[in-house]
Amino acid sequence: MEIGELGYDDADDFSLDAEDRAKVQGRREWYLVEKGRVDRIALLCFHNIDHTAVRQARRKTPGMSEEEIKTLARSVLDERAKSLGKSRDQLTKVERLNLEDLKFKRLAAHYREDLGYILSRIGKDGQEADDIWMKLSEPRTYFTTLVLVYPTTREGEVVKDAIAKNCKVLPWRFSGERYNEIYKRSASLASNNIMIASQDLSIECTDTKFQKISIDPKGPAIYRRNPQFMAQILTRAVEQYDKLIPFREMSTADLRIKLGLGAGSSTDIGIGDDFGNVLEAI
Repeated sequence: MEIGELGYDDADDFSLDAEDRAKVQGRREWYLVEKGRVDRIALLCFHNIDHTAVRQARRKTPGMSEEEIKTLARSVLDERAKSLGKSRDQLTKVERLNLEDLKFKRLAAHYREDLGYILSRIGKDGQEADDIWMKLSEPRTYFTTLVLVYPTTREGEVVKDAIAKNCKVLPWRFSGERYNEIYKRSASLASNNIMIASQDLSIECTDTKFQKISIDPKGPAIYRRNPQFMAQILTRAVEQYDKLIPFREMSTADLRIKLGLGAGSSTDIGIGDDFGNVLEAI
């Protein structure tokens, strides 16, 4: 029997070695802008209609009871279902979306060269645990969302014949500074009664490594022009809504071990909070 027949060169066979796990982690593609390119994108992560309604109602009436909240949520979903000739339980995830209410996830993360980026647990496990986490760098705030990236030339012109097959739905991570820039663009559009959620954006990059970019409105979102195509794009998007965490998760006990401070055990940990209604018109 030849060596190759034993499967020693099978690239698809994985073990529990760190090298193999790194390959799995590295296969996820995140949106990065390339220097010298102009991209055309659309923001694709939205709150559900009942989430929007409840949030707005609680701002007006902070003391709403749990039953009042449930009643409101049900009524909003029932209204949407009725408009589609369905029952509430028949609504798909896409049909529950509020396409004017963009959604971002807010995350706090530490960085250390030998550990990479780690989701912060400061404030979650008590003061003793906070003392451990503070031995790392100060946590920074990041935001994640989803974007639709159209096929374009390097100058940003859409390749129309390639839209149907070559559009990409990708998660995007950026800093608070970038969020503020998006917010300003949103506020400017809102002053003219235009929602940024309905628009395409032009993204131009001057530094790939540090993702130094400029963001400008580009007009009504192309993907919304055809209802069937829009439904396909949004279906792809909602499948990724729970995959917007780009950083490593680690328990306080495991961090103690990594820092040489004693033994610990792994525990289940949570993730970042949804940062709702961040681009509401002002």
